[in-house]
Amino acid sequence: MAVFSGVVAAIVMAGYLIVQLIAASRRKALLDHLNPVDDVTLESALPPPPAKDWSERMDRRFAGLVLGSGLDVTAEQIVGIVLFCGVGSASALYLWRSELWLALFGFILGLAVPLGYLLVVAGRRRRQMHDQLPDAIYLLSRSLRSGLGLEQGVHLIATESDKPLGVELKRVSEQVKLGLAVPMALQTAAQRVSVTDFSVFASIIALHRNTGGQLPVLLDRLANGVRDRVQYQGQFRAATSMGRVSAIALGAAVPLIFLWYVLFQPETVQTFLDTPGGIGMLTVAFVLEAIGVLWLYRLLKTDV
Repeated sequence: MAVFSGVVAAIVMAGYLIVQLIAASRRKALLDHLNPVDDVTLESALPPPPAKDWSERMDRRFAGLVLGSGLDVTAEQIVGIVLFCGVGSASALYLWRSELWLALFGFILGLAVPLGYLLVVAGRRRRQMHDQLPDAIYLLSRSLRSGLGLEQGVHLIATESDKPLGVELKRVSEQVKLGLAVPMALQTAAQRVSVTDFSVFASIIALHRNTGGQLPVLLDRLANGVRDRVQYQGQFRAATSMGRVSAIALGAAVPLIFLWYVLFQPETVQTFLDTPGGIGMLTVAFVLEAIGVLWLYRLLKTDV
C-alpha cells in the first residue's frame, strides 16, 4: 500500500510539473513577444550583496548554472524535475525488484541524469557564445571607427549578434538605456556568461572608461586573440575527436556493465555486498575508475 501511494504521488507530481512547465513556457513566449527583454532592470544589473553562508553561495551558483544554460525554466522548476526523476526512478526499480539498495541506486542515478544534462547544455551554450564573441568585438570596433558612440556600438552588436550571445548583449543594451554605465552592464553580463574572454572584454571597456586610449585598436587586438583561441580549440577538438570518443567508451564501459548486472543479475552484485572483502573490492574498483576518467579528462582538455 505504501509503495502504491508513493507511485501515485510521483505520478501526480509529474503531472503538476508538466503543467507548470507548459504554462511557464507559454507565459515566457507571450512576454518575449511583447517585450524581448522583459526582466531587464537596474536592480538586476547591480551586483548582489555578499552571501551570508555556504548555503546561499550554493543557491546562487545553482541559479547561475540554470540561467547560464539558457533553458526556459527557473531554478525551482529544475529542483522539482531533479527530485521527480530521482523519486520516479527509485519507485520504478523498487517496484521491479523490491530491494531498497536498488531503489537507492535508482534515486542517485535519477538525480545525476538531469544535473548532468544541465551541465552539458550550459557548457555548450558557453562555447557558442565564445565562438560568436570575435565577430561581435570586430563589429564594435568598426562601429567606433565609423563615429558611433560606445552605447550606440553596444546596441548595434546586440542587434546584429545571433543567439545565445545576442540575448546577453540585448540585456546589456537595455540596461544601458535605463541609465547603467556600459562597463558595469558588461561586467554583470560577464558574471552571467562565465566566459573568460568576455570578462577580458568587459575589463578592457572599464579600463578605457577610466584611462582613455585607442579603444578600437584594443578591441581589434582582443578580437584577434579570441579568434586565434577559437580556431585552435576547434582544431584541437577535431584532432582529438577519436580520442575523446575512445575515452568516453572506456569510461562508460565499466559503469554500464555494472548497471546491467545491477538491473538484470542483482544476485551477483549482492554477493559482493554481503562480505567486507567484496565491498572493499567494489570501492577500490570505483576509485580506480574515477581516477582513470579524471586522467583521460585532463589529457584531452585544453586550457587555451
